[in-house]
Amino acid sequence: MCEGVDVFDAASEYGTPLYLYSLAGIKEAAARITSGLEGCDVAFKYAVKANGNPELISAIHGLGFGADVVSGGELRLCVSAGVPAKDIVFAGVGKQEWELAYALEQKVGLVSIESEYELSNWARLLPKFRNNVTKFLVRCNPEIEGDTHPYLMTGTAENKFGISTGGVVQHFRDWQEMLDGALVGLHFHVGSQILDISAFAALCEIALTTVDQVRNIGVALELLDFGGGVGVSYESDEEADFSSYKEIVRRLFKVSGLPLILEPGRSVVAECGIALGRVILNKPGNTKDFLIVDLAMNDLIRPALYGAHHEIVPIYRGARTGSVKPVDVVGPVCESGDFLGRNRTLPQLEPGDLVAVLTAGAYGYVMASNYNERPRPAEVLVDGDTARLIRRRESFGQEGAGG
Repeated sequence: MCEGVDVFDAASEYGTPLYLYSLAGIKEAAARITSGLEGCDVAFKYAVKANGNPELISAIHGLGFGADVVSGGELRLCVSAGVPAKDIVFAGVGKQEWELAYALEQKVGLVSIESEYELSNWARLLPKFRNNVTKFLVRCNPEIEGDTHPYLMTGTAENKFGISTGGVVQHFRDWQEMLDGALVGLHFHVGSQILDISAFAALCEIALTTVDQVRNIGVALELLDFGGGVGVSYESDEEADFSSYKEIVRRLFKVSGLPLILEPGRSVVAECGIALGRVILNKPGNTKDFLIVDLAMNDLIRPALYGAHHEIVPIYRGARTGSVKPVDVVGPVCESGDFLGRNRTLPQLEPGDLVAVLTAGAYGYVMASNYNERPRPAEVLVDGDTARLIRRRESFGQEGAGG
């Protein structure tokens, strides 16, 4: 069941592969993230790259979240989904000219600047927008590692993001003058899917030191963006210590005295979604057996791209005889990297049965592709005992689906 909806019925009605989301789960996750920070001036901006379905963006905004976007496309998406531009933070390491102009036209609330080249472009454009209300942050690269996959790190000296804290302190006053006083704060982010909270403790101290250094050159800051990155449980023995994380946030607010921005993404939606696939066949191999399903790497690329683990649950009706056995759960895409899970112990499943890949609400559909000319799946939102289609399955003949 997903809330009051039978998952097997949903798969029969909407077909597979299918993404299924729980609205109650999203509400529960949002409450877990925002509670316990009473007395702190904190604004929450949902990191849209985690899941960009417009219906989910709108629902999350209704729970009191603004948006964190990293492209002009995401910015357009949020505006069309009803998120006021003043509640949006626009980040991203390689903003193009049209994206800069669009952000200013829309009067985006905050922009995070990631390079001196970008700053010069903003300074050149600003005079064309005489009634500009957009404020700016500069993103600092803290040069520390978070305990996560290398692809998910953003705060080391080897990463492309941000400007060294030393460079920020040295040039902040000049940059503020270039932007006619609209540069008002600092932005930090150490990475994604971080379960070891000590990384945030280290980031907090770097942020506080940088704030002091900028203030020592006579600059009054207005904001501090602490990014996002708290991980979720993909395996039963994993779990982030949210209470300790919030202690760090409280310290950051108390010592800095600055209003804070937090940018949760994965932690809002990951555990609220599953990806459903239907069994095509069992295929015995020389050294292992394969369970081939219609959910593939083009639909959910995290296992292939990151070697990520997702729990896989069998869904079937009626009794099953025989013992459980290890199988590789794989898709039909023509790649040996097309797997959802290796050596998973499952009961004997038959064509027509289902598998549910758990914790698939983040970086699932949003990273899907048409590889092997496969149409991207549908998305369905469950609210109580009601299931509602929130994105149609692509069909052949649509742009990007079978030509």
